[in-house]
Amino acid sequence: MQRRFLFRVIALLAVSLVLAACGGGGGVGGELDDIKKGEGGKGAIGQATTTQPAVTTPVTTATTTKKPVPTTVVTPAAVFTIQNDSKGQYIEPLSHAMRAGQLVRFVNSDDKAHVIVGKIGGAVMMGPSPSIAPGGHWDARPTAAGTYDLIDEQRPYAVGGTLTVSR
Repeated sequence: MQRRFLFRVIALLAVSLVLAACGGGGGVGGELDDIKKGEGGKGAIGQATTTQPAVTTPVTTATTTKKPVPTTVVTPAAVFTIQNDSKGQYIEPLSHAMRAGQLVRFVNSDDKAHVIVGKIGGAVMMGPSPSIAPGGHWDARPTAAGTYDLIDEQRPYAVGGTLTVSR
């Protein structure tokens, strides 16, 4: 018997708490019925407010740690240096040999920009390079097998080097 009485008391308290929270009267937007059609007012849609403040709950976000992406540094199979006019050889060394698809690098140690072209039998097979600024470099990956004559377009009279590419 005591359990029934206790259950009824708890139910009655719960109902009274719910009614008290609603505030009685017309409830949320209860004054909207009093508005004449086409007129705004204190209860117009978009202007009606509740008496309860908005409840905000903190949002927790999961943080993930990205794994570093491994970077691979490709070492050139051949490196040519473009010298200035006071040197005896304009492109050093005179020759290199490498396999097709490997990286060849041209480093400009002159104080002027240079453009390099690789020709096989007079046909341009590599380049022309963009203008290689002083201190800069240009990387290429020749794919055709053969012996490339390396020509510096700023000094076509100069003896260049050769690059032998095999499969």
